[in-house]
Amino acid sequence: MIMEIYEPTEYEIEESQRQAEEYEQYKNEKRCETESYDHWKNKIPHLIFKYRSVDFSIDLTRTIDILQNHRLFMSPAKFLNDPFEGGNVDYLSKDIGLFEAEKKKCRILSLSENCFSAPLWAHYANNCRGVCIGFSTYKKFEGITPMQYTDIIDKKQWWACDLKAAIENEYNYKNNDWSYEREYRIIGKAQKSDESEKVYFDFEQDEIAIIILGEYINIEIKEVIIEAVPSACRIFNIKSDKNHSQYYLLENGTADEKENRIYSLDKLYDEIIK
Repeated sequence: MIMEIYEPTEYEIEESQRQAEEYEQYKNEKRCETESYDHWKNKIPHLIFKYRSVDFSIDLTRTIDILQNHRLFMSPAKFLNDPFEGGNVDYLSKDIGLFEAEKKKCRILSLSENCFSAPLWAHYANNCRGVCIGFSTYKKFEGITPMQYTDIIDKKQWWACDLKAAIENEYNYKNNDWSYEREYRIIGKAQKSDESEKVYFDFEQDEIAIIILGEYINIEIKEVIIEAVPSACRIFNIKSDKNHSQYYLLENGTADEKENRIYSLDKLYDEIIK
């Protein structure tokens, strides 16, 4: 029996070369050994942030819970602050009741890729009196998905027969008015359709990479939070540079302020991601 020698097509040769070049680029550009090829290729932010208010005792307790119990509360969709959330999907199935029941089970964790946003510090951290917690995205947070922003008025642009795809599209699109948030989401699921059921996103302690203390945070609250921060977590203060209308970060306890200011995410990545 004579075996035919397989000859790859020109397309297969070009595709193989492209993949090899892309992988070489990944090896040169990845910020640390733990960054996976998929993380690099999908352009996932190296840190993802959760803004928190801490002025009231219940808010402070929940923030301490994040730091000590390594979990983030996932909100039922009905409590999201955008009144136009949802309504994106025509679910192409006779069992529309199943889709509605799954929506009630849906839980959403909202995060931002930007820790320098003045509106976010104002809206979600009580006018810079709160904190912003930054998480490494190389483990549990690697599954974050970016919010898609659109100006389409008639939002029924997405159809799905697959229930999982329908839920993801239902809560991954918002109006461009919200684009300043640079939001990423993790979508979870409760066991029942009861919206009072609490659902948490669990992560590992070493994924808490950084905590940023608001410029106007109460001193006593600041001390309580610092006491609760995991030992490997870096602590920064955010300050306003009014000459340039910018926020910058300064590591807690830094002496030479001007030399060590951090104004950009890229510089923060260089400082935090090893």
